Amino acid sequence: APLIGCHHPLLLGIILSTTSVGVILPLSRELSSHRTLCHILLGSVVLVDILSMFCLAFSLEFIKGSLKGAFFYSFMFILLLFLIPWGLKRWNLQERIDRWVAERGRFELEVRFSFALIIILSFISERMGFHAIIGAFLAGLIISEMTPKTSVLRKKLEGFGYGFFIPFFFIFIGAKMNLPELFSSFGNVKILLFVIILGITAKVLGVGLAARISSFNWRESLALGLCHSARLSLILAAVEIGNRLGLINTNLLSIF
Repeated sequence: APLIGCHHPLLLGIILSTTSVGVILPLSRELSSHRTLCHILLGSVVLVDILSMFCLAFSLEFIKGSLKGAFFYSFMFILLLFLIPWGLKRWNLQERIDRWVAERGRFELEVRFSFALIIILSFISERMGFHAIIGAFLAGLIISEMTPKTSVLRKKLEGFGYGFFIPFFFIFIGAKMNLPELFSSFGNVKILLFVIILGITAKVLGVGLAARISSFNWRESLALGLCHSARLSLILAAVEIGNRLGLINTNLLSIF
């Protein structure tokens, strides 16, 4: 890891373990005829996305030498993961929320509530020593469980996200790239090729072999491995956090 500009191997391993749900979700619609493969792909990608998010938080706390907050936050997340679906079914909260939104829809109260939840949990996450992205992710999980898949709220939040916030996120990250410096030396290009090969090979071998052992044929196993090698938003967020903390240099940020 130090040879390519990352000061901690654990952080580099977590960064390369990510898979983007945002890339895989539309791709899975093309696999609708392969139901078993599609379900395994979506389930495993969501699980990897969640685990890598909290492994990122854990690794940052480990590097800083303070694990107490990481254990508490991880425990709280796991607890919410089980309690939220149970609570929704127990008290019929989804139906109550739908009625509440229908009665007061013109005031956009559900959108205000969503943004308030994001801000509050992001603030708590920052106060506990994590990055705000962890709190925002937890807020998204809660909102997802509280609203049905066909909810108007989801469409509104997707409009905000994909139409405003996500483009700005990529603009800010892209503005930090220094392509002339990146390609100014053979050493940087060598690291770039190494990271690309390592990132794809590790996923294809790891996921592909696991799928083959789980009774998928070689073609399906290779497809699952290649799909898991798709990374986008989370890997950029991870290297951005690492760069802010001085754990990843600017060259490696541009490479990723």
